[in-house]
Amino acid sequence: MTGASSQIPPSEPVASGPDSETLQTLWAQTYEHQTQISSIHDTLARIEELLLTPRPITLKTTPDSEPRGTEASQHAPSRSESTPRSRLKPASPPIFDGNRKDGRAFYNACSIYFQLCPDHFPTEQAKILWCLSFFQKDRAKEYADMVLRSPKDPYFESWAAFATEFRTRFLPDREREAAMLKLESSQYHQGRRTFQEYLDEFRDLVDQSGYSEGSNITMKFRRGLDSIIQSRVAESADCPDEDNFEEWYKAAQRVADNRAANQSFHIGVHSGNSRHSGPLVRPAANSGIARTPAGVLPASRTQLPPLQPRFQPPPPPKALSPGVPMDVDHTRSRCHTPNWDL
Repeated sequence: MTGASSQIPPSEPVASGPDSETLQTLWAQTYEHQTQISSIHDTLARIEELLLTPRPITLKTTPDSEPRGTEASQHAPSRSESTPRSRLKPASPPIFDGNRKDGRAFYNACSIYFQLCPDHFPTEQAKILWCLSFFQKDRAKEYADMVLRSPKDPYFESWAAFATEFRTRFLPDREREAAMLKLESSQYHQGRRTFQEYLDEFRDLVDQSGYSEGSNITMKFRRGLDSIIQSRVAESADCPDEDNFEEWYKAAQRVADNRAANQSFHIGVHSGNSRHSGPLVRPAANSGIARTPAGVLPASRTQLPPLQPRFQPPPPPKALSPGVPMDVDHTRSRCHTPNWDL
């Protein structure tokens, strides 16, 4: 933007006629508006000039704290040591209403945002207030109102205190006890599910229950695992240690993948055999049998009659003959007739 040129005041109209007073008023207002527009243009031009002109940055230091000589190079922070500002724009958490079923998803969304953009939150109080800004409905709204109206400042001493309070108020009630009871029963066993479905649920239950002892987790994992997969991992030469449950997860995953691939192979073999009546034999080079060139369909052979089933149903019974009608007169003719001529 270039600076605005000086405005030339319009010539004052000559007062004449009944509307001369109105004309004078309009002329004064127009001149005032032009003056204001010219001033705004000049201000914008100065702002643009300040923005486009680079200025050197000088650091203010006191004489006591200013390092000299080699000390200055040692204390000066390098570019690699300074934390770069994140340019990521992760999705913000959804509006939270205080429903316990959605509490874990909201908490995880906030944690992901903090890890991707740590420079956006200089203090832990900034994190807490940022989370409370999404408490806008129902129970969450009332809770945020209670925290902000409290005379205690700050209401939470740290983010850890806020997280503990959040788990108590907005995560599923008695979640840890429910997970522990399920792990002590047979409800989490693999059964007819895939290995990946079983592993996902088992990881969630371990996380919710708070179990950390390796051998205990491994024993529960083996108890619910498919018996064939469990036996192959336990009998393998590189069976993992009981305390390393993560290695048990990986070993069971390998066995499950190999088992699934083997089943797919057998299914393919059976389906391929069903398409051929016998094994395919390649003719020998000197057998005298002409080979069909690639890309040419073989000549059609004589089509054999379809195979008859082994069991032949019996033929339907023949219809009975209607017979010969009885001839009464013919029977009578055979009887003895007396000779009346005697």
